[in-house]
Order: sequence, then structure tokens, then C-alpha cells
Amino acid sequence: MRSESKLSNRPQRRIYRFILEFQGLNRSELSKKIDMPYSTLKYHLGYMKKRDIIVEKRINKYLRYYAKNMVSAREKEILNILREDTPRMIILYIDAYISASLHEIANFWKKDPRTIAYHIKKISKLDMINSVQIGKEIYYELKDPWELLPVIIKYKNVLFDELLEEYLDWVEEDWFTLENGADIITKILFEMFPHPYHV
Repeated sequence: MRSESKLSNRPQRRIYRFILEFQGLNRSELSKKIDMPYSTLKYHLGYMKKRDIIVEKRINKYLRYYAKNMVSAREKEILNILREDTPRMIILYIDAYISASLHEIANFWKKDPRTIAYHIKKISKLDMINSVQIGKEIYYELKDPWELLPVIIKYKNVLFDELLEEYLDWVEEDWFTLENGADIITKILFEMFPHPYHV
């Protein structure tokens, strides 16, 4: 691997392999996974960044790390929003029901509507959702649901979560048994999220 050949010692090679497998981790997360002191890790990350081996990007208050040229800009955006619990739950719920209102999402996840509204704004800034006014309610839908699945599959080690694990188990088991991919996604999500209006 060309980038890895630039690395001068074993700890740096180890860090690089972890970044390849877990794209977008911050320093604290990397330190725990690699079991390396924070200060030591910071030194090696600085070296690797100067050698143009990794990319450092500030997301909110965290610096996150990616292998150079391994992750597209759009993948980074989707990956970073899916790493956050509440946005991830919102996105999967909207995907399940094609469209959903703020209050439906808040009621299902038992969250304050103001919290949901805050995170919907964050998701909207990434151009991932459309909004449609129906009566007094605004409903949200994903602009391109097929953006999600490749990112979830590619970075499942980074996004590990019981909900996503269940989602991927169903995908891997049934993906090739149905001709229409949309049918399997709909089937999976409705099994994961019983419709709020079903008795």
C-alpha cells in the first residue's frame, strides 16, 4: 500500500490501519481503540497529516481522521451525520415511512420536538431531506434513500449500533432473494419500525 509505505514506524502503521477500517474516528476514539496514550497518538497523527497520508477534518467540536483519498466528500458528510445517535434515528425513521412529520418522529423516539427540530435542520443542511407542508404539518422525506445503504455497508464497523446491525443482517440475508431492491428495504424498515398508527 503506497500510503502505508510512507510510514516510518510500527505505531504509525497500526494507526493507519485503524483509520482505514474505522474512517472518521476522533483522537479520543482512536486512542481507546488502539490503546495508545493520547499525547503519543497526537504526535503520530500530526506526522501522518504533514506527510499527506491522512486527512484531518473538524466536525462540530471534534477533529476526525480519514485515510487520504479513501473517502469521498459526500461519504464523509453522510458518515459524520450517521455517527450521531439522534440524526441516525431520524434518518432511518424517515426512510421507513417514506415521509414523516416532526411530531411523529419525536413521539416514536420519545424525544423533545425541539431536539428533533434541531437535528432536522442539521440534516437539511446536508441536502439529504425534502420538506412538504400538508395542512398544518411539515413532512420530511429523504431526497435519495439509496445514498444511505452503500455508506452503512461500507462503514458498518464505524457505525456499529444494534439497530444498524439488525438492518444489515436483514439486508445480507434477503438482498438477493427479491428482484426489487426497494421491496427489501421497505420490508426491513417496516419490521424494524412498526407503524405508529397500527393497532
